[in-house]
Amino acid sequence: MILSKKIISNFIPTINLVPNEKVIEALIAIGCEVEQVIESVKTDFLKIGKIVAIKKHPHATKLTICKVQLEETQFTEIVCGAKNVTSDLAINKYAIVALEGAQLSNGRIVGTKNIRGVISEGMLCAYQELNTNSKNYVAIEDADNIILLEDAKPFDTEIDKYINSDDTMFLISLPTNRPDWQGARFISQELAAYLKLKYIKKIDYSGEAKFNTSPIQAINDSEKNCRYFGGIYLRNKKIKSSSWNLKGLLINNQIKPDNDINDYMALISLLIGNSIQVYDADKIVGSIKVRTAASEEKMIGADGKTYNIEIGDLIVVDNEKTLGLAGIIGTETCKVTQQTNNFFIEIGNFNHKRIQKTVERLQISTLASQINSKEVPLYATQLTFDYVYEYLTKDNVAQQISKPTKKLNLKKYHHEIVVDFKKIVDLLGYNKNLSELKMRTIWTALGFSVTGNKVLVPTYRNDVEVWEDLAEELVKVLNINTFAPEPIKADYILNQDNHNYEMLQTLSAKLQNLQISNIHTYNLTTLKKAKQFTFFDYGEPMRVRRPSSSDHEYFRLNVINNLLDVLKYNKDRKNALKPLFEIKNIMNLEHASVHIGIVLPTPLFKSTLTHEQIPNNLLTMKGLSEVIVNNFGFNCDYEKIKESPFLIENDALKLIVYQEIIGYIGRIRPSLLKEYDLDHDAIYALDINLDPLIKSLNRTETNYEPVSKFQNVERDITFQVLNNNDFDHFAKTISKIKEVKKWELISVFNPSDAIASNQATVDKLISSPNVFFNQSLFVTKNNPTIDFYKTSKSLSSEIIHESTKITITPEADIEFIKAQLLEKLAPTKYTVRYYIAQNHATLTTEEINEINKKIFTACLERNIFIDE
Repeated sequence: MILSKKIISNFIPTINLVPNEKVIEALIAIGCEVEQVIESVKTDFLKIGKIVAIKKHPHATKLTICKVQLEETQFTEIVCGAKNVTSDLAINKYAIVALEGAQLSNGRIVGTKNIRGVISEGMLCAYQELNTNSKNYVAIEDADNIILLEDAKPFDTEIDKYINSDDTMFLISLPTNRPDWQGARFISQELAAYLKLKYIKKIDYSGEAKFNTSPIQAINDSEKNCRYFGGIYLRNKKIKSSSWNLKGLLINNQIKPDNDINDYMALISLLIGNSIQVYDADKIVGSIKVRTAASEEKMIGADGKTYNIEIGDLIVVDNEKTLGLAGIIGTETCKVTQQTNNFFIEIGNFNHKRIQKTVERLQISTLASQINSKEVPLYATQLTFDYVYEYLTKDNVAQQISKPTKKLNLKKYHHEIVVDFKKIVDLLGYNKNLSELKMRTIWTALGFSVTGNKVLVPTYRNDVEVWEDLAEELVKVLNINTFAPEPIKADYILNQDNHNYEMLQTLSAKLQNLQISNIHTYNLTTLKKAKQFTFFDYGEPMRVRRPSSSDHEYFRLNVINNLLDVLKYNKDRKNALKPLFEIKNIMNLEHASVHIGIVLPTPLFKSTLTHEQIPNNLLTMKGLSEVIVNNFGFNCDYEKIKESPFLIENDALKLIVYQEIIGYIGRIRPSLLKEYDLDHDAIYALDINLDPLIKSLNRTETNYEPVSKFQNVERDITFQVLNNNDFDHFAKTISKIKEVKKWELISVFNPSDAIASNQATVDKLISSPNVFFNQSLFVTKNNPTIDFYKTSKSLSSEIIHESTKITITPEADIEFIKAQLLEKLAPTKYTVRYYIAQNHATLTTEEINEINKKIFTACLERNIFIDE
């Protein structure tokens, strides 16, 4: 899901003053995963200019000359080819002027030019020239037009506020138990609580008293798949284009602007998280119904595409025809156009599982389908009416607006939880002045209603059921990172074979040493990009069920696209292009495989001082492929590529290892680079499937160990462990002794007479002058703590019980110890040889004895009994 900072500002007016890093921290703290942050490109040397005159170009029929006022006494002439400045209608309107020296987001530098015999100073800007990433979301009519503003501050240089170009977008993943967060209103409340900022949620309209009755009745004929279906009738409204402030906001959220009413409904959908569908009411015959399809049919959608409706799909119909796929898209015939005067604004709450099935089959992605593929709280549906009425009553009189066809009357809170404040403090272990007042304040800020020890839960919060859930809510604001860390007590080490990981890390380090930057990008993309650069036949890409946006809908099948996206991102921001690589798991319907991708837009080791460099060409790519393949213990061969839709054939090669194609290198076709605005220079790419190299048994590996002239010291020990332990208990213990270079198991012996063998071991232990006994080994029947110490040949012991110290005679202690040992000691005897490393000098006898003593002590502390 895309969360825009400007959208949040509707509820937290001061959010734009908060650094993005702090917003990310807050999002993570309340339970979101932030996957990407997109910041707008800043363009300097822009100014608001007033168009005061327009005349035709004398030598070009499609060009006009606009006289623009830039200061009180400063005027300039700018040649322009936009369609919306060909008539006097543009006179006295304001335009965004790129002055001489301005560098646009596509890298173009504006200057004074002679255009067909007329000097043009500066440029009148279209939206795409200020935001090159907006191409897919700018309306067709706006693509050929410059930005014209009805009202602006003359000669203003702060352009962002007119088109919302200073926005920041956070691409986030929502937890499955918070469907309400699809609406910025709900997530903003919790952000405000964490950031301790003012939260505003006031709805301002006068009520429904003077509204009329809708002439169109809304009927729900599928209550199983639709929890609510209704709407508002609006009459006699003239369609117009939205302000550029609203258009810019929608484009930031990857929504293509249409007209003022559809655009505001899209904005409300972002604010509340409930989709809205607007129909041309004059095209609706009779009533409007939602039902499941009883037969198959074809439908032309509002996007001009044909969709197959199957039995069971949820559809909206009138008395004669299908009006659309419910919660997904309307039809071409009933969509709002410039000729529409009467409107039916549909507001529904649909079964998200039913919507998911249809969306997955049709592979369609609209704002409505993205919202309705997740559960929408019914309370959000009720709030949607309030926001729609607030918008409608600003520009329309009450007589134009109808009451809801069916009214929702949900309570604000749906159940009560009684809390014990002390239990919550004990559960959290948070002792930093967590008072009852502080808890109440936090819960109130998060949307709960608190009176005494009773907490009312908002209707849209189905995830909060018990007092422990309320304790979890506190952690969002308290921030778990401020809690005192508690050590995890463990006497084990997790051993894992990380050899493959280490090889990949080594490869990464080698490439970075070659001044190739390592990047990490998102694994989801568009369908078009998922199918590009598919050197390997991985079939159709997988589609996620509930994509956060249409740009993150399919698992990619290549590693090249995202590398080019990063190059474009940096070029748009006027950053120098650098060689890039990424190691990524590529997933398809059959399996997953590790790929490495490299793009070389510039030479390697380029020196501005000596002008020396390694050119980016096919020979360099061969060298890089050798580095990669050799890293895994292989050599590779090459074959020519006969035909490729992605690489230039006479400047590309296949990589072969053991007669298997593992990769491709070569120059990318300029026609493909044009989409990324990178077609001006040669860019070479590499894509290698690393799986055959990682998993092959034919790999030849060379391990390097430094040679020491000092011989290791060898020692053998025989030991026994307790019944509830095994040999791994010893292995974990000796692995912690850093002086032991290696060890090996020599023998395992099970004596025929286990009792006699254990008796002999116990007698040795009791008589040994060096043995001490661990307190965890022995307890009396009354479970007091017992400490045994052995020094020389005298034995003393204390039993600590009920705060009274009692001294036991040595004889009684010895018998007690013997009995306990005989009961708990396992009969199996292990013999191990360990090697003490002598790295830089020969160890003295005293040093060796100290290491041996360290080993003995470590073993005995863990109830491993060594036979001396």
